[in-house]
Amino acid sequence: MKISSSVARALLLILSLIGLTAAPGRASVRAEIVPSKIQRIIVGDSFEQLISITAVGGELKKVSFVSHSLKESGGKSWVIPANIAFKPASTNLIEENSSRDFLLSVQNIPGDGHYEGVVVIDFEDGPAPASVPISIWVVSFEPSQGSIVLRFQKAVWGHGGPETVESSFGLRSGPRAPADLLKQASKATLSLGDFVYHKDGSTTPDFARVIPPESFKFSPDDIAIDGSRLRVKARFKNPNAEPGIYKGKLFVHHEELEALAELPVIVQVRGAAWLAWVLIAVGVCSSLWIGWWTKKGKQRTLRRGEVRVLRGQLAEVEVTAAARKDLEAKLDGILRLIVGGKSTEFETAIQKAREALETARAEKKSLRALAERVSADIATLSALRSQLAAAFSSSTPVVGEYVDGAGGLEARFRDLKVQIEAEGSATVLDSSLSTLEDKLRRLGSRGLLDLLEEQRQQLSDLDALDASQTTSLGAHLDRIEGAIRNIRRDADLNDAETIVTEVDGILKAVALQLQHLGALRELIEKAKAAGTDVSEPEKLLGTIDTYLAEPRPFDATAFGNKLAALENAYEAATGDASPTAQELPSTFAAMQVASGREMAEPVEPTPETGGSDRFSDRIRKWWTPAFQVRAVNGILMLIVLPLLVVLGYGQLYADKPTFGDANIWQAYIGLFLWGFGITSTSASVSSVLKAFGQDPS
Repeated sequence: MKISSSVARALLLILSLIGLTAAPGRASVRAEIVPSKIQRIIVGDSFEQLISITAVGGELKKVSFVSHSLKESGGKSWVIPANIAFKPASTNLIEENSSRDFLLSVQNIPGDGHYEGVVVIDFEDGPAPASVPISIWVVSFEPSQGSIVLRFQKAVWGHGGPETVESSFGLRSGPRAPADLLKQASKATLSLGDFVYHKDGSTTPDFARVIPPESFKFSPDDIAIDGSRLRVKARFKNPNAEPGIYKGKLFVHHEELEALAELPVIVQVRGAAWLAWVLIAVGVCSSLWIGWWTKKGKQRTLRRGEVRVLRGQLAEVEVTAAARKDLEAKLDGILRLIVGGKSTEFETAIQKAREALETARAEKKSLRALAERVSADIATLSALRSQLAAAFSSSTPVVGEYVDGAGGLEARFRDLKVQIEAEGSATVLDSSLSTLEDKLRRLGSRGLLDLLEEQRQQLSDLDALDASQTTSLGAHLDRIEGAIRNIRRDADLNDAETIVTEVDGILKAVALQLQHLGALRELIEKAKAAGTDVSEPEKLLGTIDTYLAEPRPFDATAFGNKLAALENAYEAATGDASPTAQELPSTFAAMQVASGREMAEPVEPTPETGGSDRFSDRIRKWWTPAFQVRAVNGILMLIVLPLLVVLGYGQLYADKPTFGDANIWQAYIGLFLWGFGITSTSASVSSVLKAFGQDPS
């Protein structure tokens, strides 16, 4: 039944009049009610209020409550009487100077706003009914987020994640909240409840594992007003609990406003990140190290096999005794390098041993070849004696002293043969043999004797020279013959060869000059027939003919100068270039070229190497292919190792907020084993990285 406020006041007046008329003798009895007015600000949709009634001046009988609804001021919302209750709802007697407490309970308030009403207390056979006005503000705070998630790490050996975690959230109030409500609510306090373990993926709590609130050493930083809401910041200390998910609540309450809000809190604890990094890295490094150690063991076996192969080859090939002893010592030293794990030195030493074996084999082969050459040279020397005897009518010292003497060629060849049989240095012996063979060649076939005969033939072919000029050049040949006859030592042989070379150059140059003179003579005759004035060239041509006809020793240089003058006169008269004459050689080297002999290319002086070249040489010596391979492998490992560690961390730890929930030490061992079994992956990644930059062709 709905009762308006005006009707209630009229009823209250009538009841008070009836009470005064009916019991004039109890007019002095009254009721003291505390509080006389209920004014509150509440959070939520319900509240309770304790009302105390004290009997003064007599006893109070049959005290009961007449309740009215609470209605929103200026609004349409109201609280029906059924949601307003008193405990107890009545009492039969309150003795004089005694008190009785009654609990007013209001439920299901429709929403935020200002609600007003009155509570009427009726007394039978006593004072007039009393009224207690009610004025309440209802406001609710809604959290800005559904829950708070706190992430911690369980410390290992005193080291874990952050010591504290800061979290913040907002509490929004309704638009009808009083202006001073937020200011009053900002003085609220925070508290935590127990946090109960929930197995990952399960909603069933396990009360055997609980984190008490004091483990967090909770400390709110501030609760501040931010517009129409409260901004709450709090700092939570790491409880250092076992890994897993723990659920609890955070309460915001005020002494007067009571509970403002409560917010679910989820605590996620996992193992220490630093230990995860370390175990993955140690596992990867251990895997790589064991792989390296295994590879080294295989390398040692293979390298010992290489040494055995070299020993077998050494036993089979023919080398000198000194070389065999030296190679055995080298192989023993290589075995010591293998035991010491000196890979770089091994590669260099084994290569040098192979080269030394090949060198020793080649040297032995060279010694055999040298022995054959010496035998052949001794036979040639015997034939040379006959050649020299046939070339000269009388005996010549070159046979008795230079060839057959104690220090002659044959004695030297036989001494060299003894040295070869004693397995001396093939290089030194070859040089000595070449020197002796050169001496033999200069005397023998295609040597001084052959050149002497060739030059006599050339002289007889020079038809342009008269007898006196031929005799002049023939004197040179006689000088050669005399030089050959008197050879007793190497200096005599050199003198004879010098004379031969000079005459050879002169004869060849004279022959060419005479040929050129004939060519110029024909050109002058053709120019004259064509009507060209060639009087001057003809005059010089007559001078040359007179020169050749005169009985004097032939001067090849003077003849060359006259021939050059004739060329210039012909060019001046006709304007045509004449064929270039062969000039007389002026140096020993030029004589060799003119005579058709081979001459070694001049050797350019080698400039001194500068500092930069020496530095580049050191770099090339240091930057060997083997070192390049090791450097590339090292760089690839520096790239691959961090990649693998980051990959393992992301895959096994970073995405697991409750890492170690089931068994933390088992999880840690799993990290190590993952890294330990990563050798094949690291090799694959290294192969891929090596493939970058390579020429596809």
